[in-house]
This record gives sequence, C-alpha cells and structure tokens, in this order.
Amino acid sequence: MSGKTSFTAEETQGIVLTAIRINEQRIREEYENILNNKLKEQFQAFTSTQRYYLAKQYGESDVPYYL
Repeated sequence: MSGKTSFTAEETQGIVLTAIRINEQRIREEYENILNNKLKEQFQAFTSTQRYYLAKQYGESDVPYYL
C-alpha cells in the first residue's frame, strides 16, 4: 500500500450526504435569521408609518394609548 486512504462508494456517499445535511441546516438557519430580521424591519416601518398618519389625522394628543 502507498499509505493513501481509500473509501468505498458507500463511505463516500455517507460523507457527502452528511456534509450536505450540515450545510443545508446551516443555510436554513441563516435564511430564517435573515427572514425574521427583514420581517421585523418591515413591521417597524409599517407601525412607524401608521403612527405618523394617525398622529397627522387625529393630532398628537388624540393618538390612542396602545400605539
């Protein structure tokens, strides 16, 4: 033998599948984080806009307490 490690087709397939699963999980987590951040930003922009229009429509003192 020349000291090189040989893998069978099954071992190679197992290694590749494991790497794919790990990478897929990492990508899913990254996607979820990005999506949650974008949704949070969008909601904040929406509520800010709504507060502005309510304040403009009703006057600053008449804006409901829950906003």
